[in-house]
Amino acid sequence: MKKLIVLALAFVLLLFAPQEIKEPKLYVESVEQYAKRTTVATWNTVEWHCLHILWHRESRWNPEAKNKRSSARGIPQLLKMAADTEPKDQVDLGLKYIKHRYETPCEALRHHFRKGWY
Repeated sequence: MKKLIVLALAFVLLLFAPQEIKEPKLYVESVEQYAKRTTVATWNTVEWHCLHILWHRESRWNPEAKNKRSSARGIPQLLKMAADTEPKDQVDLGLKYIKHRYETPCEALRHHFRKGWY
């Protein structure tokens, strides 16, 4: 009962408190957040988890990662990707590649577990 009274009092105070104008906070989305949002919008949350595992194994989500044995680079470790490709563009290119070649991130991850690459 005491908690209910405190909550009601807090609500009333918020309701009638003078409102100050605040400047909007700048929200900067991380590359992983962007990848999650894009993957869930295209497929679903399960596919996001597969993608997260796949790209963690490939590059640890490092946009500057380079493969010592090939020309693969960036977060998705795509072959012949330009060194100056922006991280969000790397995500877009990687998702496009996965959709074209495997249809889903989970299929790409299955292939990676079998072959060691995707």
